[in-house]
Order: sequence, then C-alpha cells, then structure tokens
Amino acid sequence: MIEHIYQYLAHLNIKKSKAIESNFPFEDKVNWLFLEKEEKQYSFIYNIKSPKTSLYNSPFEIEVKFLMYDELKNIIELERDYKVYRGEEEIGTIKLLDVIIDPDSLDL
Repeated sequence: MIEHIYQYLAHLNIKKSKAIESNFPFEDKVNWLFLEKEEKQYSFIYNIKSPKTSLYNSPFEIEVKFLMYDELKNIIELERDYKVYRGEEEIGTIKLLDVIIDPDSLDL
C-alpha cells in the first residue's frame, strides 16, 4: 500500500454519485476527485478521517493530497468552498481548513 503525504485538512460535502452504488462515502472504492478552480480541474486524493461517521449530503473531515500541487499551491485559499467533480459530474464541495504539511518543506 502506498503511503501518501497529505497536504491539507478539509471538509468534503458530497452527494451520492450516479456512477456508484455505495450507501456511504467510506464504501466508495475510488478515493480521488477533482476540485474546480477558475474553470480548471485539479485532481486530488483523500482519506476520510472518521469513515464510519461520514455521510452523503453532510460535511465530513478528510485529508487531501493534490496531484498538481506546484500549480495549485499559490492560487488555492483556505476557508473557501470549491466545486468537486467525479469525472464530469458535479457532486459537491470541498473547503480546505488548514495546511497539514507543505511538501516544499520536505527533504525528499
């Protein structure tokens, strides 16, 4: 299993996608979505902090890693709602709450 370095703590508020059959967000096998910023989409992976309490149509806490972090880091803002997509389907919003770690500060 790959261990990810998550960059942000966030609230994810999503509806059940037409593309999946899960009853709860933690049952979804796909853990990546897209954030929209200035008409461009940025992919991110996420980890649900408390899986058993996560519900559709209700914000739940996640850790987030953006795959194009270098391009996004200077234009993303904390405490702002961004649209979230699963492919072409808009499914909700994400609000970045805090920086967990800035990957630029790591010596990798």
